[in-house]
Amino acid sequence: TFSVLKPLLFRNMGKIFVQGILLTLLVFAAMFVMVLLAVVTPFTLILTAPALMAFFLALSMWLPVYLFEDISLGKSFSKALRLGFGTWGGIFAILFVMGIIASVLQGVVMTPYYIAIFVKTLFVYSSDSGASEPSVIYSLFTYVLGVLFVFGMYLSYIFSVLGLSYQYAHASEKMDSITVE
Repeated sequence: TFSVLKPLLFRNMGKIFVQGILLTLLVFAAMFVMVLLAVVTPFTLILTAPALMAFFLALSMWLPVYLFEDISLGKSFSKALRLGFGTWGGIFAILFVMGIIASVLQGVVMTPYYIAIFVKTLFVYSSDSGASEPSVIYSLFTYVLGVLFVFGMYLSYIFSVLGLSYQYAHASEKMDSITVE
């Protein structure tokens, strides 16, 4: 039941919120450094941009490490970097494959909505007065398709986090000899 999951859910929501704020600050700091380096000389970006992308790809393990283990934010950060750089290729592959799956799902749920919007726009602009509105039934149909589109987008975002969770389990077994069940 939900009462069993509620304490863990609210604890994880708080952890994700705190981590999100810290990650946002970290991204802004990285962008600031990149802008400063670009102002000094654009040639420094040839080395720093790929290094920064590799750093943030390895840092993508931070969410599962922080949520699954009962350690502090700083320790989870350093462990995520250690596990992330140790299994960097696997993280890239998981995020690439899960990104393709998410894109396909988003394409499937967005196509009917965009077709409905296109037809609505076509009829509005092809009318003589230019002010004809579609029927209430059609507007309701478009609304339902929009809700399904947004639901499918949110559902597709889960794939990357789920893939990173499996990658975390693999990295823990490979690097720390910890079996994750």
